[in-house]
Amino acid sequence: MPTPTVTRWPNGVCDATQDGIYANYAGMRPFRYYNWLEDFFSYTAADWVVTETDAGSTEAIVSGAGGVLAITNVSAGATDAAQIQWAGGSGAVVLPAFWDSTKDFLVYAKFKVSDATNTALLVGLASADTTVVASLPTNGIYFYKASGATSLIASVRKAGTSSSVTLGAMADDTYVEAALRFNSTLNTWSALLNNVLIGTLTTDAISPTAGVTPSIGLLNASAVAHVLSVDFMHIAVQR
Repeated sequence: MPTPTVTRWPNGVCDATQDGIYANYAGMRPFRYYNWLEDFFSYTAADWVVTETDAGSTEAIVSGAGGVLAITNVSAGATDAAQIQWAGGSGAVVLPAFWDSTKDFLVYAKFKVSDATNTALLVGLASADTTVVASLPTNGIYFYKASGATSLIASVRKAGTSSSVTLGAMADDTYVEAALRFNSTLNTWSALLNNVLIGTLTTDAISPTAGVTPSIGLLNASAVAHVLSVDFMHIAVQR
């Protein structure tokens, strides 16, 4: 019997387009990256720190291909807010993601909002904060939309200062796929919308050095019930 041969690709194998979301993701070895991958087939409140200004707000899995988390502000208050930050069942916010200038980094999410104008939202990574949408976190790597505007912003925020790329306009009840990826070789953040490169941030000095955690938040900007739906989130950091 002939001896089997193995083809090895020590620098990784990638089937993504050159400028796409996973352009420099070389994740064949299980521990080449640490991954936080949530497809929202289920939701356990104890896994998160939940902060609500409206006691009627809900966080629940709803029907949708691949599972969907819906955050709903139901009382129709004009400033109702609801947010979740990862706790891993610990009862307190934990910070599992750390940026390093020598490591590739990816934040990728698919989400939509029922009203693209009369809401504010944040999806991505943030420092521990009970008002991630209303006042923005001290540190973060996230996607943000302000109230009264449809523009979706990709932001890298360090010590209260944001560096941002405007990705494009959101539409009511319409999914977008947003990504921020850091290339450690080029010292560059790339911001993508629907797998299309929109812009870059060309220095690593803007990146937060403190730990950040998966965070999702919705803020009403009108006295109508609103819903933020998140299909999935993927955080990948090179070890």
